[in-house]
Amino acid sequence: MFIGLLVGGFDLSAGTAQAIKVGFENGISRRTSFVLLGLCQLLTLVSTYFFLPKHFIKKPLDADTIGTGSLQECIERSRELKKPEKLPPLRSLILSPTYLLHLYWTAVLQLRYMFIMSSLNVTLQNLLPSKQEVSQYTNITAYILLFGAVTSPMAGAIIDSNEKRFRGSLSPLRRKLMPTVLPLAFGTTFGIALSAVILAETAAMVCLVFIMMVIMRSFIYTLLSGLLLAVYPNEYYGFMLGIILMVCGAVNLLQSALFAWASAVGFEQVPFYSQQFCFVFTGILIKSALREIKKC
Repeated sequence: MFIGLLVGGFDLSAGTAQAIKVGFENGISRRTSFVLLGLCQLLTLVSTYFFLPKHFIKKPLDADTIGTGSLQECIERSRELKKPEKLPPLRSLILSPTYLLHLYWTAVLQLRYMFIMSSLNVTLQNLLPSKQEVSQYTNITAYILLFGAVTSPMAGAIIDSNEKRFRGSLSPLRRKLMPTVLPLAFGTTFGIALSAVILAETAAMVCLVFIMMVIMRSFIYTLLSGLLLAVYPNEYYGFMLGIILMVCGAVNLLQSALFAWASAVGFEQVPFYSQQFCFVFTGILIKSALREIKKC
């Protein structure tokens, strides 16, 4: 739930551009708006140096790990478990099927999301007769994206509810990994549904497309950090998240190829082929996920 709240706060940043636009329409220059925005960003330095902990935060021990017995026995066992443990090599975790599958899932769905966002203006210009209507729909889109502050905590709540369901699992990997399976499936399902809905070339479907995009985005970014924190040591979180972000950034460069393709065949043809790709991607994802679940 906490990760979902953080992602929801990140989604609220979608309103920044809209606020600057409204300010500009009311006489506030863009330069003034961006100077104020830069000053607000300096507050992150205050948070980093004065409020964030200087050391890694250890994961709390649950009752299943400590076990049962007398109070003294539980205290002694808890002290033993809190002793520094030898962490597995980072290389082995990065090359693990679970991490690679998560990297693959995040990169593909984020590319799908970013391409739709980047092609928004072109798509609206092809669907709508006037620039005024295009501006109205972009405003509606900006407001819809703000609802990520609601959908992201919902994604976190789904993970938390599934943690209670699998808390009694004997396998530690199953206990950590299974709560994320249903949210991962939701994110993939919304990616497929988005590919199907976007085939309807009408302006009325634009709002539905962006509602689905908000939900898909919430699951992508909530699971991006949520799975890493649930399965892997906190000490490696920064490294493993950084690798995923760098790979996703490199994959997003494929947008240039997609735009060149769209310019050659027309933007209306790209969603059809993207849908076929999504179905192939989902088949590979489900097959790999089932293989991992059987190992738990």
